Amino acid sequence: SKQLQGENIHTDQKSWVKETRDNMADKSVKMDDSYKKESHLQQTATGRAIETKVIANRLLKYIEENQEEFQSLNPFRIAEFGCADGSNSVGILRQLIETIRSKSETKPIEIICNDLASANFSALFELLNPLKEEFSRVFISVIGNSFYKQVFSENTIDLAFSFTSIHWLQNIPCFLEASIFSPFGLEDLDPRATSAWSKQASDDWKLFLELRQRELKPHGFMYVTTLTYSTPPTKGHLMSIKSDRALMQTIVGLLEENGYQDYKAEFPLPIMRRQRTQLSEPFDEGSDLKLKKELYEDYSFEIGIISQLIDSGNMDALLPLLKAGNQAVTGPYYRSKLKKIEGITDEKVEEIWNLIYDRMFSSVPEWITDLGELKEMHYFELIVSNSQE
Repeated sequence: SKQLQGENIHTDQKSWVKETRDNMADKSVKMDDSYKKESHLQQTATGRAIETKVIANRLLKYIEENQEEFQSLNPFRIAEFGCADGSNSVGILRQLIETIRSKSETKPIEIICNDLASANFSALFELLNPLKEEFSRVFISVIGNSFYKQVFSENTIDLAFSFTSIHWLQNIPCFLEASIFSPFGLEDLDPRATSAWSKQASDDWKLFLELRQRELKPHGFMYVTTLTYSTPPTKGHLMSIKSDRALMQTIVGLLEENGYQDYKAEFPLPIMRRQRTQLSEPFDEGSDLKLKKELYEDYSFEIGIISQLIDSGNMDALLPLLKAGNQAVTGPYYRSKLKKIEGITDEKVEEIWNLIYDRMFSSVPEWITDLGELKEMHYFELIVSNSQE
């Protein structure tokens, strides 16, 4: 894509970005389905949405204010982008179906779940098919495709949602040695790299919105929640950057120890927390985007088990938990990348893969400067509606 070739990047950065991209050759994002099984970051976001009924209430508002139009919809079509294996979808979908059924007992409801073709769709059907037994005239299907492409034809979706999925980028814009989740907050990072990653994240977000604008019906709306951070970054975010940096340095060190240093450009995780300002840019005055913001706010909450262990000072239990969580989120990606190293054996893949997390959490990591900052997760949520005539 154009943004990966240095478009709109300052002139003195273009050759550098091109060089790093050339070194990476064709390194597009390929997540295996193990990631989908460990999408626990979504669970906290979906749980909050269910508790607050933020999507269901917006749906109910539409139905009550547009009863004639609602009755004419056949079917009512719901789309989820970044569905994982369905474990994070079933609760919110049940709530949406119940909302529709409270106003129409017979209206057909079509649910289309989207994720990459490598997603575990078999597990998704096992979890979601019971909804078809619980409710009549509910139809469930999947589409395996990147949500950075148009997934549905124009004007076909009534309601869409996405939980903590859009932090995945289309590609790795260039090698980044310091951080995974966000290339901000440390002064010694290469400004050319932070600029390239920031531009990738901004361009991908705008593209995501433009594609959804095409797919939503004129009355359609979409809910999105994603990991974020404030400006300036909080202590917790800075500590997260340090942990990401430590993980990246550990991986690079292991690759070099085993003679695979030429492959290090493949290993930055293609995910990034966007700043609040980045999330708002597509809606700024003068933008050609026709989606209208209805809800736009930050939120955070404590992660219960981690908070309990920190408060009790139980490091013997906390470190294995942090290790397991980190391994669940990043492990499948790194294992898949290790397997693609030419000539590497399965035994060596497992040896290096295990060493990554053993070294990160063999003792209290240096990046844990304030345990209290590990308690909270920071998110951003928004509802947008299609304002096209």
